Amino acid sequence: MDTFHLVISFVLAYNDNRKQIAFTTRLGHYPTTSSALVFKKVITNIGGGYNVSDGIFYCSKDGLYTFTVTLEGFKRINVAGFLMKNNQIVAFVYEHGAQSGFQTLSVTIALKLVSGDRVWVKGDRIQYDYYSYFTGVYIGP
Repeated sequence: MDTFHLVISFVLAYNDNRKQIAFTTRLGHYPTTSSALVFKKVITNIGGGYNVSDGIFYCSKDGLYTFTVTLEGFKRINVAGFLMKNNQIVAFVYEHGAQSGFQTLSVTIALKLVSGDRVWVKGDRIQYDYYSYFTGVYIGP
């Protein structure tokens, strides 16, 4: 391989290693099931890992990620949320229904992922879609 092609190969490899991956989504509807929540309002989806059709983030790059889930409930309704990784619960939030007003639940977690891992949110009795978010960011190797 000549010097020119060696340099180009190095630059391409370097840029691939710096690939940005980040998404932020808002629920955008009132869910009617306690299965995977599909956050339909995509605010950011750099790298295309979040699938708006099924609500799942598909990891395309090994490394450390942070995920934040914020869910909103309203008046006397118990609200629960589960952050799932490959069918395993990795984080959980729960609020016993308040007497009045809104309940906001939030959790942030760092996860080591490998390509092919899947991360999503399961929820139950989410009552207010506008303040319910799912965010993920690639931190590094």
